[in-house]
Amino acid sequence: MLKEKVSSLIASTDLTNIWSQLQTPIRVIGVLIGVIVVLKVYGGIIGTIESMPLVSGLLELVGLIWFSSFLLSNLLRSSDRSKMIEQLRSRWKNITGS
Repeated sequence: MLKEKVSSLIASTDLTNIWSQLQTPIRVIGVLIGVIVVLKVYGGIIGTIESMPLVSGLLELVGLIWFSSFLLSNLLRSSDRSKMIEQLRSRWKNITGS
């Protein structure tokens, strides 16, 4: 009985039509699984780095030094601030398309 239903389903429908309908949901599920795997691996790497006593403090120091350097080179003078604000506005227009 089940075998007859499956046979009639396969015979009555076009498999390429079914595949074209299911292609997008299969891709979405694949992307979601990929994102979950990447986030798990990334979380493991970050957890490992955080567990090392010296590395986390060193990375914070590097971030602070980079941020200070950025502030001094881009935000200290008015002309540099204006240039950076204009670049940000230009990028925002490119992103939003307005």
